[in-house]
Amino acid sequence: MKNKIIIVAFSIFSILSTSVIAQNARRVPVGPFDVTPSLRLDYVNDDNLYQSEASESIVSTDITTITPAVDIVFDNGVSGFSIEYQLEDATFSNRSSEDYTDQRVDLAAGTQFAGIHRIEVNAGYTESHDRRGSDSASAGIPDDIDNISQDLDEFEDTEYELAYTLGSEEAPVSVKVYGGEFEREYTTNRTLMGGTLAFDREEASAGIDVIWNVSEDLHLTLLYIDTDIEYIRDPDRDSSEQLYAINIEWEPTDAIETNVRVGQVEKQFESPMSSDFSGGYWDVSVDWSIYSYSSISVEASRFIDESSTSDGAFTIRRELGIAWAHNWTDVLQTELSYIDGTIDYSGDPRRDTNENTRFNISYQFRRWATVGFSAQQFVRGSTTTAEYDQNVYGINLFLTL
Repeated sequence: MKNKIIIVAFSIFSILSTSVIAQNARRVPVGPFDVTPSLRLDYVNDDNLYQSEASESIVSTDITTITPAVDIVFDNGVSGFSIEYQLEDATFSNRSSEDYTDQRVDLAAGTQFAGIHRIEVNAGYTESHDRRGSDSASAGIPDDIDNISQDLDEFEDTEYELAYTLGSEEAPVSVKVYGGEFEREYTTNRTLMGGTLAFDREEASAGIDVIWNVSEDLHLTLLYIDTDIEYIRDPDRDSSEQLYAINIEWEPTDAIETNVRVGQVEKQFESPMSSDFSGGYWDVSVDWSIYSYSSISVEASRFIDESSTSDGAFTIRRELGIAWAHNWTDVLQTELSYIDGTIDYSGDPRRDTNENTRFNISYQFRRWATVGFSAQQFVRGSTTTAEYDQNVYGINLFLTL
C-alpha cells in the first residue's frame, strides 16, 4: 500500500538486493483469470545466527528455505483485481527452535467510470515473526544457546486501504483521497512485562494527494497523511503523526529517472513522559541506465518508525545506498550493492550504525529457471551490546512455468 508511508514504514533499500533476471514466466489462463505460479529454493550459511557480539552466543547454521507463490490477475481494461499469495518455510540445520513458516496474501481491486473516477481497494494479511536477537520484542539473544525454550516472537498483520481519485491519469491535475487501517497482534510470548503484549498496536490513517502532470516527463504531487497509533496495552506509546511532503518525478533524459519526496514529519505523544518529534523527511532515488545492459541506482531516505523493542518510544532511520546491476549476456547478470544507515532510538541513548554489502550473480539456464549465488555482509556498530558482524552465503533456484 504505497501511500501508507507512516503506517508501514520500511527500508527503501530492501529492493536493491532482491532482483533477479526477469524470467518470462508463463501465465496459465483459467477462465477470465491469468494464474502465475512460482517456486524459489534457497540454501544459505549464516555465520552469526543470533547477531551477537559475544563469542559464546555466536552460532553458525545452514538454512533451507522453500518459497512457493502464486499470482492471480483479472483485467478487462476498465476493472480488475489481483491476488498474490506467498508462503515461506525455513528449516535450520542445527537450531530447530528457529524454524518458521510465514505467509502473506495481498488483494488489490480497482475500477474506473466516466473516464475521471477511479476507486481502488488494497488489503493484506501476514503471518510472520521477529528474528531472535537484539531487535526482537521479547525473544532476545538467548542466555543458553544450547537450551532454547522460548518461542520466536510471532505476529499477525492485517491492513487495508481505500482510495478514490478524481481525474484521469492524463489530466493536468487530479486529486486522490485515501484512508486505511493497520493492526499488528503478537501471538506468542504474550506477557506484559518482558513479553510481546505491550507491542500490539492499531493504526488508522487518512491522506490526500494533489497531482500535477506538468509535462510527460515531470509530475508533481503535494501530499498530506495523518496517522493515529494506539498501543492496546501500553497507552504511554500512543501517538499521532502528520506528514507534509512534495513528490517530484522527473525523467530528464531517456536514461535517467529521478523520484524526490521531501517534507516534514511530526509526532505527538499522548503521554507527557515521551517527547514529541518534528523533523525532516526524505525519500530520494535516482536510476541511471548507463547502457541498455547496465544501470546504477542511488537511494537516500530519512523517516521515523515504531520501535520493535523497549529501547526508545520510536526510531529515526537514515539510509544511503548504491547498487550496480549489469547484464553480461541475456542470461547472466551480476549485482553489487552497498547500504549505510543509522538508527536513533528516541528517548534512549541507543544508536546503531549499519553497513550492508551484497554481491549476487544470476544465471538463467532455461526460460523458466534461474540459479543464483549471493554473498552478504552485515556490520553493526551500537552504543549498546547490539553490535555484531554477520556473513551470509547462499545459492538459490527460481522456477516458473
